[in-house]
Amino acid sequence: MQRDELAKQILEEQKLRRYVRRAIKIIKERKNQQFLQEEKLRGYVRELIKEAGTDVPTNTPHKNTGVNALGALLQNIIPTIEDDYKQLTSNPNQRLSFRAHLLRAIQNALAPIDAVANAPREVMPALAEAIDVEVEDQDKFIPARKVDMEQDKEDKQKTQEEEEDTFGIPGQDETGRNFAERAFDKVENQVIDAYTLLPAPEDKETFYDYLLTNFKLYFDKFEDELAKDLEEPTTDEYEEIKSKEA
Repeated sequence: MQRDELAKQILEEQKLRRYVRRAIKIIKERKNQQFLQEEKLRGYVRELIKEAGTDVPTNTPHKNTGVNALGALLQNIIPTIEDDYKQLTSNPNQRLSFRAHLLRAIQNALAPIDAVANAPREVMPALAEAIDVEVEDQDKFIPARKVDMEQDKEDKQKTQEEEEDTFGIPGQDETGRNFAERAFDKVENQVIDAYTLLPAPEDKETFYDYLLTNFKLYFDKFEDELAKDLEEPTTDEYEEIKSKEA
């Protein structure tokens, strides 16, 4: 029985360590960028979510704060996602891969935030201290010996490979994966910043559900628009000849 509890504790610690590494990555990225200004969260997306067949008015706030924050976020990032998505015209599998990779990337980006927020209070000080110390130690260390330089190079290469493996989905189109990663790099911090503005569980849950739902709806809309744009042009003469041959 003690072995089972020990094994369970080890698994929980390993899981927490993964979240800590992810949180460290987010913190380091945030150090190099400014937080979004609140002014950017005052606009509302023209097409938010269709409820009962009607669009949410852009000048009327939703009754849920999470939806309002999401509306402003979508207004900023959807044009970026659309531009990258609609460049994938060689094969439909490229767009399916783009869609799958982007949705999973969003889930992976928000998971550490929930893990830290839901951690027991007695764990939070130790977790925060561990993150701060590890980030500071990594920033301060200067490799001076040849063996340290080689190890530092190997560590960076290993980290890069792990990040690539984390983003990729086996069996999915590689071109779609690459475009999705590029698009996600452009919007990741905006998504995280908007999500961390919502400490209330009901706002966070609504934001999360509506975020994934809206992305799926927009992908469907992009696909319909792209199908019309890629339709083969024709002429009246051509159609007349084909009609006679038929």
